[in-house]
Amino acid sequence: MNKVENILKKLLIWSGQDFVHYSLANLLQEDSNFELFGLIDDAEIGIKKFYKTQNLVKFSKLWNYYDFIKNDIDVDQDYLKNFEKKWNINLWDIIYTERFFYSDFNSFHNFSKTEMLSIIQHECKLFEQILEEVKPDYFLTNMITRHPKLLLHLMCEKLGIPSSMLETARFGNRLTISKTIAKIDNPELYTQIKNPFIKSHKDLEKYIEKYKRGTGSLFGTQFTIPKIKKLVAMGNFLINPM
Repeated sequence: MNKVENILKKLLIWSGQDFVHYSLANLLQEDSNFELFGLIDDAEIGIKKFYKTQNLVKFSKLWNYYDFIKNDIDVDQDYLKNFEKKWNINLWDIIYTERFFYSDFNSFHNFSKTEMLSIIQHECKLFEQILEEVKPDYFLTNMITRHPKLLLHLMCEKLGIPSSMLETARFGNRLTISKTIAKIDNPELYTQIKNPFIKSHKDLEKYIEKYKRGTGSLFGTQFTIPKIKKLVAMGNFLINPM
Protein backbone atom coordinates (compact mmCIF):
# COMPACT_ATOMS: atom_id res chain seq x y z
CA MET A 1 0.00 0.00 0.00
CA ASN A 2 1.16 3.48 -0.77
CA LYS A 3 1.53 5.78 2.20
CA VAL A 4 -0.84 8.72 2.22
CA GLU A 5 1.21 11.88 2.53
CA ASN A 6 -0.03 14.34 5.13
CA ILE A 7 -0.79 17.74 3.63
CA LEU A 8 -0.09 20.77 5.79
CA LYS A 9 -3.25 22.80 6.40
CA LYS A 10 -3.01 26.54 7.09
CA LEU A 11 -5.43 27.86 9.70
CA LEU A 12 -6.22 31.57 9.99
CA ILE A 13 -7.49 32.06 13.55
CA TRP A 14 -9.28 35.22 14.73
CA SER A 15 -8.57 35.45 18.46
CA GLY A 16 -10.39 37.87 20.79
CA GLN A 17 -10.07 38.85 24.42
CA ASP A 18 -11.92 35.76 25.64
CA PHE A 19 -8.89 33.62 24.62
CA VAL A 20 -11.20 30.81 23.45
CA HIS A 21 -9.53 30.54 20.06
CA TYR A 22 -6.12 31.01 21.61
CA SER A 23 -6.87 27.91 23.67
CA LEU A 24 -8.14 26.11 20.57
CA ALA A 25 -4.94 27.05 18.75
CA ASN A 26 -2.95 25.50 21.58
CA LEU A 27 -4.85 22.25 21.12
CA LEU A 28 -4.70 22.32 17.33
CA GLN A 29 -0.93 22.75 17.25
CA GLU A 30 -0.63 19.25 18.72
CA ASP A 31 -1.55 18.08 15.21
CA SER A 32 1.57 18.47 13.09
CA ASN A 33 -0.60 18.87 9.97
CA PHE A 34 -1.65 22.40 10.96
CA GLU A 35 0.20 25.69 10.52
CA LEU A 36 -1.30 28.48 12.61
CA PHE A 37 -1.71 32.16 11.72
CA GLY A 38 -3.35 34.56 14.17
CA LEU A 39 -5.39 37.74 13.84
CA ILE A 40 -5.76 39.47 17.24
CA ASP A 41 -8.83 41.56 17.89
CA ASP A 42 -8.23 43.52 21.09
CA ALA A 43 -7.15 47.10 21.71
CA GLU A 44 -5.89 46.54 25.26
CA ILE A 45 -2.13 47.06 25.54
CA GLY A 46 -1.76 44.20 28.01
CA ILE A 47 -3.33 41.63 25.69
CA LYS A 48 -1.28 42.88 22.74
CA LYS A 49 1.88 42.52 24.84
CA PHE A 50 0.79 39.05 25.93
CA TYR A 51 0.56 37.81 22.36
CA LYS A 52 3.96 39.30 21.53
CA THR A 53 5.69 37.63 24.48
CA GLN A 54 3.79 34.35 24.86
CA ASN A 55 5.54 31.20 23.69
CA LEU A 56 2.83 28.61 24.26
CA VAL A 57 1.19 28.79 20.83
CA LYS A 58 3.59 28.75 17.89
CA PHE A 59 1.93 31.10 15.41
CA SER A 60 3.78 31.38 12.12
CA LYS A 61 2.67 35.01 12.03
CA LEU A 62 0.42 37.35 14.01
CA TRP A 63 -1.47 40.48 13.00
CA ASN A 64 -3.05 42.87 15.49
CA TYR A 65 -6.20 44.32 13.91
CA TYR A 66 -5.91 47.63 15.77
CA ASP A 67 -2.36 48.24 14.51
CA PHE A 68 -3.75 48.63 10.99
CA ILE A 69 -7.18 50.21 11.40
CA LYS A 70 -7.54 53.98 11.62
CA ASN A 71 -10.21 56.55 10.87
CA ASP A 72 -7.99 59.05 9.03
CA ILE A 73 -9.30 60.85 5.96
CA ASP A 74 -7.15 59.30 3.23
CA VAL A 75 -9.92 57.57 1.26
CA ASP A 76 -9.17 56.05 -2.14
CA GLN A 77 -12.53 55.85 -3.91
CA ASP A 78 -11.08 54.02 -6.91
CA TYR A 79 -9.60 51.32 -4.69
CA LEU A 80 -12.91 50.78 -2.89
CA LYS A 81 -14.85 50.55 -6.19
CA ASN A 82 -12.37 48.03 -7.57
CA PHE A 83 -12.52 46.06 -4.35
CA GLU A 84 -16.32 45.77 -4.60
CA LYS A 85 -16.06 44.51 -8.18
CA LYS A 86 -13.25 42.07 -7.38
CA TRP A 87 -14.92 40.51 -4.34
CA ASN A 88 -18.56 41.10 -5.30
CA ILE A 89 -19.16 42.74 -1.92
CA ASN A 90 -21.24 45.87 -1.30
CA LEU A 91 -19.17 47.74 1.28
CA TRP A 92 -22.04 49.97 2.39
CA ASP A 93 -23.99 46.82 3.26
CA ILE A 94 -21.06 45.88 5.49
CA ILE A 95 -20.85 49.35 7.04
CA TYR A 96 -24.57 49.43 7.81
CA THR A 97 -24.22 46.27 9.93
CA GLU A 98 -21.81 47.97 12.36
CA ARG A 99 -23.57 49.15 15.52
CA PHE A 100 -20.63 51.35 16.57
CA PHE A 101 -21.30 53.58 13.58
CA TYR A 102 -24.79 54.43 14.89
CA SER A 103 -25.22 57.29 17.34
CA ASP A 104 -28.06 55.43 19.10
CA PHE A 105 -25.51 52.83 20.23
CA ASN A 106 -22.28 54.83 20.31
CA SER A 107 -22.59 58.10 22.18
CA PHE A 108 -18.81 58.72 22.32
CA HIS A 109 -18.12 59.54 18.68
CA ASN A 110 -20.18 60.48 15.66
CA PHE A 111 -18.52 58.84 12.68
CA SER A 112 -18.57 60.76 9.44
CA LYS A 113 -19.02 59.09 6.05
CA THR A 114 -15.33 59.68 5.32
CA GLU A 115 -14.22 58.11 8.61
CA MET A 116 -16.36 55.02 7.99
CA LEU A 117 -14.94 54.62 4.48
CA SER A 118 -11.42 55.11 5.81
CA ILE A 119 -11.87 52.34 8.38
CA ILE A 120 -13.35 49.92 5.85
CA GLN A 121 -10.55 50.76 3.40
CA HIS A 122 -7.88 49.85 5.95
CA GLU A 123 -9.72 46.60 6.66
CA CYS A 124 -9.98 45.70 2.99
CA LYS A 125 -6.25 46.22 2.46
CA LEU A 126 -5.31 44.32 5.63
CA PHE A 127 -7.50 41.33 4.83
CA GLU A 128 -6.36 41.22 1.21
CA GLN A 129 -2.76 41.24 2.41
CA ILE A 130 -3.37 38.44 4.93
CA LEU A 131 -5.29 36.22 2.51
CA GLU A 132 -2.68 36.71 -0.22
CA GLU A 133 0.21 35.97 2.12
CA VAL A 134 -1.27 33.06 4.07
CA LYS A 135 -3.61 31.47 1.53
CA PRO A 136 -5.41 29.73 4.41
CA ASP A 137 -7.28 26.46 4.08
CA TYR A 138 -9.69 27.37 6.90
CA PHE A 139 -10.82 30.50 8.75
CA LEU A 140 -11.61 29.96 12.44
CA THR A 141 -13.51 32.54 14.48
CA ASN A 142 -16.16 32.94 17.13
CA MET A 143 -19.64 34.33 16.53
CA ILE A 144 -19.69 37.11 13.93
CA THR A 145 -21.19 40.12 15.71
CA ARG A 146 -19.30 42.99 14.07
CA HIS A 147 -18.48 44.08 10.55
CA PRO A 148 -14.71 43.25 10.36
CA LYS A 149 -15.29 39.51 10.84
CA LEU A 150 -18.22 39.64 8.45
CA LEU A 151 -16.05 41.25 5.79
CA LEU A 152 -13.26 38.71 6.19
CA HIS A 153 -15.79 35.84 6.24
CA LEU A 154 -17.32 37.01 2.94
CA MET A 155 -13.86 37.37 1.38
CA CYS A 156 -13.03 33.82 2.46
CA GLU A 157 -16.31 32.61 0.94
CA LYS A 158 -15.37 34.26 -2.35
CA LEU A 159 -12.07 32.34 -2.35
CA GLY A 160 -13.73 29.06 -1.37
CA ILE A 161 -12.09 29.07 2.07
CA PRO A 162 -14.43 27.40 4.61
CA SER A 163 -15.18 29.31 7.80
CA SER A 164 -15.60 27.52 11.11
CA MET A 165 -17.61 29.73 13.46
CA LEU A 166 -18.09 28.98 17.13
CA GLU A 167 -21.53 30.31 18.06
CA THR A 168 -23.63 30.19 21.21
CA ALA A 169 -26.60 27.84 20.89
CA ARG A 170 -28.68 30.18 23.09
CA PHE A 171 -29.79 27.17 25.05
CA GLY A 172 -28.23 25.38 27.99
CA ASN A 173 -24.81 27.04 27.83
CA ARG A 174 -24.01 25.13 24.66
CA LEU A 175 -22.00 26.04 21.56
CA THR A 176 -22.33 25.09 17.92
CA ILE A 177 -19.74 25.04 15.14
CA SER A 178 -21.02 26.24 11.80
CA LYS A 179 -19.69 27.39 8.45
CA THR A 180 -22.59 29.79 7.89
CA ILE A 181 -23.77 32.71 10.01
CA ALA A 182 -26.58 31.94 12.50
CA LYS A 183 -27.35 28.59 10.85
CA ILE A 184 -26.82 24.95 11.75
CA ASP A 185 -24.92 22.83 9.25
CA ASN A 186 -26.90 19.79 8.09
CA PRO A 187 -29.87 20.30 10.45
CA GLU A 188 -31.49 17.11 9.21
CA LEU A 189 -28.82 15.10 11.03
CA TYR A 190 -30.04 16.40 14.39
CA THR A 191 -33.32 14.50 13.98
CA GLN A 192 -31.31 11.27 14.05
CA ILE A 193 -29.83 11.96 17.50
CA LYS A 194 -31.41 9.83 20.21
CA ASN A 195 -31.30 11.17 23.76
CA PRO A 196 -31.81 8.43 26.39
CA PHE A 197 -32.78 11.04 28.99
CA ILE A 198 -35.53 12.76 26.99
CA LYS A 199 -38.25 10.36 25.93
CA SER A 200 -41.33 12.55 26.18
CA HIS A 201 -42.51 16.13 25.94
CA LYS A 202 -42.62 16.33 29.74
CA ASP A 203 -38.98 15.22 29.93
CA LEU A 204 -38.10 18.02 27.51
CA GLU A 205 -39.95 20.61 29.61
CA LYS A 206 -38.04 19.53 32.73
CA TYR A 207 -34.76 19.79 30.83
CA ILE A 208 -35.57 23.29 29.55
CA GLU A 209 -36.50 24.48 33.05
CA LYS A 210 -32.88 24.00 34.11
CA TYR A 211 -31.80 26.66 31.61
CA LYS A 212 -34.08 29.62 32.17
CA ARG A 213 -33.51 32.71 30.06
CA GLY A 214 -31.39 35.45 31.56
CA THR A 215 -29.50 33.35 34.08
CA GLY A 216 -26.32 33.54 32.03
CA SER A 217 -23.34 31.25 32.39
CA LEU A 218 -21.85 30.16 35.70
CA PHE A 219 -18.71 32.10 34.83
CA GLY A 220 -20.71 35.28 34.26
CA THR A 221 -22.49 35.03 37.59
CA GLN A 222 -19.36 34.31 39.62
CA PHE A 223 -16.99 36.92 38.21
CA THR A 224 -17.36 40.66 37.68
CA ILE A 225 -15.14 43.17 35.92
CA PRO A 226 -13.35 45.59 38.32
CA LYS A 227 -14.41 49.24 38.02
CA ILE A 228 -10.86 50.37 37.30
CA LYS A 229 -10.70 48.04 34.31
CA LYS A 230 -13.98 49.46 33.01
CA LEU A 231 -12.58 53.00 33.33
CA VAL A 232 -9.40 52.04 31.47
CA ALA A 233 -11.46 50.40 28.72
CA MET A 234 -13.62 53.53 28.41
CA GLY A 235 -10.49 55.69 28.19
CA ASN A 236 -9.06 53.49 25.44
CA PHE A 237 -12.35 53.68 23.56
CA LEU A 238 -12.43 57.48 23.76
CA ILE A 239 -8.89 57.66 22.36
CA ASN A 240 -9.55 55.10 19.61
CA PRO A 241 -13.28 54.37 19.09
CA MET A 242 -12.53 51.57 16.64
